[in-house]
Amino acid sequence: MKKETQLSMALWLVVTGIVLGLIALGVYRLAWQGIYSWTLCSREYHSMIWELACLSALLFACFFFLPSVRGRAVAAAVICGLFFWCHVVFLPVVIAGAYLVFLCALGNWMGRRLFCLKSEGGIGRDFLFGCSGILVLFCAMSAAGLGAIPNLRILTGIIAGGLLLLWIRSGRGRGMARLDGLSRWDWLFAGPLRKGMVVFILLMVLLQAGRMNISLDHDTLWYSVRSEYMLDNGPRGIYENMGTVSLVYTYSKGWEVLTLPLCDLPSHSFLLAFNLWLTVVVLYLGYSLAKCYMARERALFLPCLMAGVPGIMNLSISGKTDIITLLLQLIMLLEILRFIQDRSMERLMVSFGALLVSWTMKPTAIIFSTAVFGMSALYLLGEWLVIREGIRKMPRGAWAAGMLCFAALAGIWYRTYLFVGVPATSIFSGIFQRIGFQIRYPFLVWDLPEYGAKPTWTEEAGQLLKRLFGVFLLPEGEEMDRVLIAWCGLTILFFALVWLCSLMVRGRTSLSRLERQRRAHCTMVLLPLIFVSIYSIYSLKKVDGNYFILLYTLVILYGCCRLLGIQDRRLRRGLGCLLLPLTLFGGFMISLSNLAWSVGFTPVRILNPGFYNHEALEHQAMAAKGNERIWQALASDPENRVIAFGSHPEVLAFPCNVQSYVDISSSSGNEQLIESTEAFREYLSYAKTDYIYVEAGNMAEEYLGYGLLEDCIREGILTDIWWENGNIIAVVDLEGEPGEEAVRNLSGFYENYQKKESH
Repeated sequence: MKKETQLSMALWLVVTGIVLGLIALGVYRLAWQGIYSWTLCSREYHSMIWELACLSALLFACFFFLPSVRGRAVAAAVICGLFFWCHVVFLPVVIAGAYLVFLCALGNWMGRRLFCLKSEGGIGRDFLFGCSGILVLFCAMSAAGLGAIPNLRILTGIIAGGLLLLWIRSGRGRGMARLDGLSRWDWLFAGPLRKGMVVFILLMVLLQAGRMNISLDHDTLWYSVRSEYMLDNGPRGIYENMGTVSLVYTYSKGWEVLTLPLCDLPSHSFLLAFNLWLTVVVLYLGYSLAKCYMARERALFLPCLMAGVPGIMNLSISGKTDIITLLLQLIMLLEILRFIQDRSMERLMVSFGALLVSWTMKPTAIIFSTAVFGMSALYLLGEWLVIREGIRKMPRGAWAAGMLCFAALAGIWYRTYLFVGVPATSIFSGIFQRIGFQIRYPFLVWDLPEYGAKPTWTEEAGQLLKRLFGVFLLPEGEEMDRVLIAWCGLTILFFALVWLCSLMVRGRTSLSRLERQRRAHCTMVLLPLIFVSIYSIYSLKKVDGNYFILLYTLVILYGCCRLLGIQDRRLRRGLGCLLLPLTLFGGFMISLSNLAWSVGFTPVRILNPGFYNHEALEHQAMAAKGNERIWQALASDPENRVIAFGSHPEVLAFPCNVQSYVDISSSSGNEQLIESTEAFREYLSYAKTDYIYVEAGNMAEEYLGYGLLEDCIREGILTDIWWENGNIIAVVDLEGEPGEEAVRNLSGFYENYQKKESH
């Protein structure tokens, strides 16, 4: 017994030393002297920290001193509402939240009334059905030529009104002001630890909301917030060919289609707030998932630890689709775990439906979601007799639910097939080609764009170790910049150490048969996911931290199970105490970083319209660059099609269908389209381009694009050229020919375009 005590103490001291040492190293190398040192010195960051300190004090006072759960809920809602208003995100948060409630209400009605499913659902299943139903409706309206955003918004309003009427008629509306249902959450505030975890989760959500307006990252500006022009710019809605060629425009656009009713509002924060609400649902589903493995009081650890992971929380205010993909993956896992408990075949069908809908959101979901579902299917082979008999007796409603999810996938993939010739692009276009699909003009066959040349095996091993150190311990250097903003903190390292400790200490907590089955399933799913993630880290030329958010979640879940399974109480509690500095370190990194590298909160404005007008700010920024008249000309018709030679993605801000020269000339486009004047003329005809815009100071004479513009003007393809403060805009005339007018236009181009200085 004494030896076991000594071993436990030694293990705790080693793990504590490693964890605290790495936390100190991370703070010193990343924040004190590293890339975030400028952030720590900024006035905006200091103001944000003081505000967060005041918020935490208010929330702690609310949760510790108010006697009732109802009073705490109302007080917390008032505090959050005032915070949203002061930071000019009140209307985006309210309207995006209302839209999420609408989707869940629709899904709940479909599950209960349309499909008549008997098994317990929850918010995850409700969202899955509501999301799938809206995707199918929006795709059908576009196919019928009615896919304009105003029409979609009218349809949404009609359905919402019908659901509200049904809710009132059912008698539930009479109790809409009551909060008695909160009494079942009394346990949440039963002790200081749980109250602290709730406060931390709320603070991380509020932190993201406070900087939502000023944290538009590159990808969000590139394609996520431009659905108003890229998915609704003609009578066929999402099936209207916009003439775009970049790979990012061919991705599965499930999230963008789902949020079309929010995308043409003057603030981009309406879209980002929807992702923030989805993050709240993700944290709740994390709690639901943890309840399958541990008591509900302990299950709160999982969402708290997830809220301290930069790779999850920093994506909550981006237009990227990682959060909704993670949400669908958690639904998929949750339904499988519940199937293991009650053997309801409906759950397997819902899980399969979540797999299909996740494919509509993000290309990499085809790999990660399928891997997780496939390993779950392998685990369930032992239940094949039960499954086979269940399939034969499965009610029609379950089949209908699966068909709805498949219809959503078909509607989204049909868009890509219509334009490109394959249902899914990126690394999958070559696979589809091998089975008979053909890539259409003007697209190329894309291989995985980040693969590089193969070095020697020793160089490969060294590079892999260096990357693993960066991804899981200390993301430093230019190669790790996209990992740092979506990092896992030190959680994966800590739980790897916990796993080793659990193997070295004798004794295990006794588990029931169901608990053993669920943990075996978690192990079977997690191990292949780890190997796939390591291979991605090894093979990709540029690693993104957001690729691994499902891995982060499952490692935390599995690690918590291993930690709680350690029978030695002192070691278990000692290791558990280390979760506090780990979580606080994660929160500290979140406060320093976001995908846009912005600092602080949106400035406080007591008197505000309730939203941040990004459209007006973009107009002002373009006017400051001398584009006022050009802006007005292009804004006169939102269906104008423009190719813009300028700073990417800022040049895409014109209120019409704009793609940049970078879209065409980069590796995600097709450089063959700009190899000659005739090739470019053919592409202009395909894209039905109306205007070419050239930003002042963007190109020098030796640039390839500059020579292409010269040739187009000389050949008469660009005509009616006019300029404003060194910026150029020209009308595309595909019938144009060389002549005197072309000579005059070329002379005017030389005289008036403000070239970039040559180096």
